[in-house]
Amino acid sequence: MQAFNLGNLIVQCLAIKDKSKWDIVIEGHFKNLFSAIDEQKKIDPKNFESIKKYLTIRIYPKKYVEQRGGINGVVARSDLEGTYSVLMFDLPGAFSPVDKESFSQWKQDTTDVFIIAQNNINKQEVTKNSSQFNIDGIKVEITIVENEVYASSYVLDLQNNSPELVGEWGSAIAVPGRKVAMVCKISKDKPVDFVKFIQRTKPIVEKHYQQDQQPISDQFFWYYKGKFTKINIVTDDKGNIHVFSPFGLTELMTSK
Repeated sequence: MQAFNLGNLIVQCLAIKDKSKWDIVIEGHFKNLFSAIDEQKKIDPKNFESIKKYLTIRIYPKKYVEQRGGINGVVARSDLEGTYSVLMFDLPGAFSPVDKESFSQWKQDTTDVFIIAQNNINKQEVTKNSSQFNIDGIKVEITIVENEVYASSYVLDLQNNSPELVGEWGSAIAVPGRKVAMVCKISKDKPVDFVKFIQRTKPIVEKHYQQDQQPISDQFFWYYKGKFTKINIVTDDKGNIHVFSPFGLTELMTSK
């Protein structure tokens, strides 16, 4: 199932109620798969210069990765708590993880290779729609980042690819699935916007996470200077959503 990515195929089929259309989906899946295999045969895994243009990053829930053998055989790091950012090849029609054996032949530093992969992602076209919402009398700007494949990976490097979405104190970010991310700037003149953002979008993020074909996380994160910190959130018995600022953000807010 892992080799043929049947888990993803099953999800695609189940999303289509008309079973007569499953044949088209299945045929397309294996066409893409074999196209990727043919393309992969052309790649010399020892020649880093020739293959680095294919490098990319995809984020998966830790449980998903562990159910498929864990990270022992792949190259991965953890950017968002509860997930793995896996180094991948973006081949025509399909993605393939970079195995550690191939990686070791490159004689490259892991950090440098992830930077190359992220730069490849930063070149992708994404849709960024920013809108202001009146939440409890406060105007809060929320940005939706969308891309069929790369939205989640794109926000890993927001300070470089979209600095306009990062405030002096960073941003609050939700990444419920691979296709969409939600962002709210955190700035000195509007320090509590991120709280209103979380309170308003938490049910939307959770619904998106539960319904997405490739969910990533139902949590919110503070993004600051290239690092992500989980934002603790508690919903009380009355349904009120309480947001607790991460320690580092609290320090910034209370410093003179």
